[in-house]
Amino acid sequence: MSTHTEPTRRGAVAAPKGVSGRRVSRPMVAVLVAMSIASALLVALVVTRAHGGSQYLVAAKPIGFGQKVTAEDLVMVRGSLAEAARPLPADQRDKVVGRYAQVPLLQGQVLTAGDAFVDVFPESGKRMVSVALKAELAPAQPLRPGANVQLVEVPAGTPGGGRDGGDRPQVDMVPGTVVAVRSLDFGGGTTVDVIVGSDEAGRIAAAAAGNRIALVLDGGR
Repeated sequence: MSTHTEPTRRGAVAAPKGVSGRRVSRPMVAVLVAMSIASALLVALVVTRAHGGSQYLVAAKPIGFGQKVTAEDLVMVRGSLAEAARPLPADQRDKVVGRYAQVPLLQGQVLTAGDAFVDVFPESGKRMVSVALKAELAPAQPLRPGANVQLVEVPAGTPGGGRDGGDRPQVDMVPGTVVAVRSLDFGGGTTVDVIVGSDEAGRIAAAAAGNRIALVLDGGR
């Protein structure tokens, strides 16, 4: 009985379908490395939760400046943290829930003793005013809650604020803190809720109603 053997073909062997011969690009390598690091950190967090340590309060979701904190905004995480960071123990939860955040908090951020929470917002001596800003009177850089700003009352008389001719009028600047920002549906402007001193709130609100407020972003935020 004879056996028939297929002759071996010489030449390059074709790659299986679905397999690409292209090299992985550097950006893709960076993404894969980042994913690996994130996975490692997640595993480390799970291990930390499972093995001893104290319980601390962590933001379960982003908490904005001036936002009232609810029970759903917080989670308790067990771990070992440096005391120098002054992490807020989990038994302080009732002292945070129901109060207003004075600093924005990121999702996953550990609350610390330095994070201020108040019972009333705006606090005593402060008022919140809503200012509609024309595009040319607002910074090009995006405004974010918690940013320190200066509100400038633009003198009436000429487009952009200056009086026609004569000396330049003295400009008063009122300090404020941004609470919320939203884009206008028309006109390309922005509405900004700002905390200012009670003594200045009425004047700023009146000027804002006449579209005579410009906003200057302070440095450092």
